[in-house]
Amino acid sequence: MAAATIGAQVLDQAKAEFAQLIGADASDIAVMSCVSDLASSFGNCLAFGPGKGGIVLGEIDFPSLGHADGARRFDTGTPPYICAAAARAGMAMLNGLDMAQVGAHIEHLSATTIEAAQTHALVLASPLNPKRKDSNTAIFIADAGAAEQKMAADGFIVSARGPVIRIAPHLYNTADEVVAAVAALAKYAS
Repeated sequence: MAAATIGAQVLDQAKAEFAQLIGADASDIAVMSCVSDLASSFGNCLAFGPGKGGIVLGEIDFPSLGHADGARRFDTGTPPYICAAAARAGMAMLNGLDMAQVGAHIEHLSATTIEAAQTHALVLASPLNPKRKDSNTAIFIADAGAAEQKMAADGFIVSARGPVIRIAPHLYNTADEVVAAVAALAKYAS
């Protein structure tokens, strides 16, 4: 039997045992490589900006965190102290901002992305109304993986997600940067 198959069986058994322990179904248990992955899966569901209040959850509905028995539960590697210090400084900066202004800026960048894509006759997978979406704008591209690499070579960090390229400007981006990214993407659309 292949090691991957054995590993999958062990994982399924562990999920079943943990589910029984907490009175849940094994399909309700999410297993991820670290707590950060688990937390980020929920953090990505948070909506920002006026009129976008609320939490939208996908397939994972409720986090359950289980630890190994004994001292093994402390075997998590070296804590990322530098990352924690940077995160603390970043959170302090964000806490000093007017979130309504941040939301308005992100909505403006979203509208700019849509407008630029339409100017270049690119086909959008995202809603056309910036009030009905977040900052991510998905644009259909024939070979999204190759386009992602070419965009990186051009200095633009985008994300290939299946048949689309996702452009995700945020607080630190300008409208000119978004327009330039879409123009670069248009070169690879054919």
